[in-house]
Amino acid sequence: MTGEIKGPGLKGLSPMALAGVSCDICHSISGVTHGQTPTGEPENGSFILSPGKDTPQGPKLVKRGPYAPSDGCGMGFHECLESPLHLKADLCASCHQVYHYEKHFPIEATYSEWKKGPYAQKGIHCQDCHMVEIETFIRSADTFTKPERKEYRHYFNGANYLLYYLAEAAAIKAGDKELATNLKTKFDMAVKRLQMAADLELYPVYRAGSLAEIKVRVRNIRAGHNLPTSLTNIREMWLEVAATDASGKKVIISGGLDNKGSLMPDTRVFNSDGMGDNFHFAVDPWVITAFSRHDTIPPKGYRDVYFGIAPQKGQGVITLEARLRYRQADQKIAEKLLASVPAGMNLEAIYGIKKVPTLPVIDMAKKSAKIRTRK
Repeated sequence: MTGEIKGPGLKGLSPMALAGVSCDICHSISGVTHGQTPTGEPENGSFILSPGKDTPQGPKLVKRGPYAPSDGCGMGFHECLESPLHLKADLCASCHQVYHYEKHFPIEATYSEWKKGPYAQKGIHCQDCHMVEIETFIRSADTFTKPERKEYRHYFNGANYLLYYLAEAAAIKAGDKELATNLKTKFDMAVKRLQMAADLELYPVYRAGSLAEIKVRVRNIRAGHNLPTSLTNIREMWLEVAATDASGKKVIISGGLDNKGSLMPDTRVFNSDGMGDNFHFAVDPWVITAFSRHDTIPPKGYRDVYFGIAPQKGQGVITLEARLRYRQADQKIAEKLLASVPAGMNLEAIYGIKKVPTLPVIDMAKKSAKIRTRK
């Protein structure tokens, strides 16, 4: 809008531009243009920014919030206005619904996943889960009860723990212990949200009296959108399942990581595969015009995954262990992305790292069971 950004890279940008999406952005939004997009839905920043107004005395800054302003709001620096929009998911939709710039394919569909699900029907919006403490989030998700005004915080905490992980490293590098501690707290909060979002159930499947399969049910118990969401062609949520017989022999093994950080072949992964105009596999968001595979779990929904097991002789017991695991990207993709950071962004100088670190893997849910080989 100001013409400050000339192209790729960070060179020459002011501190304000380098701050990214700051408080000022959301509190300057005066409306949305969702119905005017090519799809008639929110997409790609379909909001109206009104940071101020012209008056006979000169420009006047205006900031908007969800409640009627109290006396002294703005402290003379800006005017305060009440905005019901700031209580709704429509405020978040403009940025959390991303379409291909030309084909208008939904690469990120977090808002529409919410809108088509039970949380929208029950009046639970993004702010009711992502701007509150963990305990309040659990209550909102379990009972569809909106938080009280005093319970909201400017956390905006979700599953993007990698940002906190890297930002903490940058704070440590800069010697800011207070900020590093704060970011570690936010990292832990993001991990906890992931761990509260899903659950596993284990069931034996018998045929002719013998154990034939193990059914693992993966449930989205608290996320108001699909699991995973956002850039689902990048995100990885998968099942790791291991089963041993009485002698300690592995009879099922699936979902492990190799020494390069890649998932084993045939791992049951919940995410998407992107493809471009030529129907070939694609990762870059500006190339993806469709999904060749899209497998995510809707709010309050589930997916059943079956693991076959070789016939076991006689009566015995199988020890089964299952984990639902999550990371924000495949290790190779992360290395590719971070190797392409804008010019002027020195990873060693900022974060103290000389190479892309191993991405943290979060265990969202764990279950174990002893299962008889004969019914």
